[in-house]
Amino acid sequence: MKSFIFVLLMTASLTTSAQFGQRVDGPVTWAGITLQENDTLHFSQGTLTNGQFRFLYDNSGQHIDGSNYNLLIKKFEVRQVNNGQVKNYIILRWPYGIVNAHVSDLSGAINSGELTAANGKVLGKPQAVPSVADELLKLKQLLDGGVLTQQEFDEQKTKLLKQ
Repeated sequence: MKSFIFVLLMTASLTTSAQFGQRVDGPVTWAGITLQENDTLHFSQGTLTNGQFRFLYDNSGQHIDGSNYNLLIKKFEVRQVNNGQVKNYIILRWPYGIVNAHVSDLSGAINSGELTAANGKVLGKPQAVPSVADELLKLKQLLDGGVLTQQEFDEQKTKLLKQ
């Protein structure tokens, strides 16, 4: 079975023989994630100011409203858009219906936090763990702001320094 690496939102000639609008057989590796048909992608929350998804579209090209969608991968396609740019699409479907959706910028969807999981595996940047120094600075600000007493500050400081 062939494996393809898709580069998102870039003009490029693909190493496949796929024509525009033609199905590309999976599995494929896209944005560092290996995907195949019937895999599940979880879209949590749209990032546009009106709550719509920036990277998830319906068949008419409109941004999709809502949150917490588990969509199944229906197929992969190569398309040429109006400006002549080549884009690689993942065509998605709702598990309970025939309505389709698509995403063409998987990296953007992941980096924005819209796409949060693939087959139950959490995607995106790992959350930074604050350093002890950062935590001490926060405690000092709370002490200076009168939120913590000196005793509470000292107790928390001791706990942090023992880590």
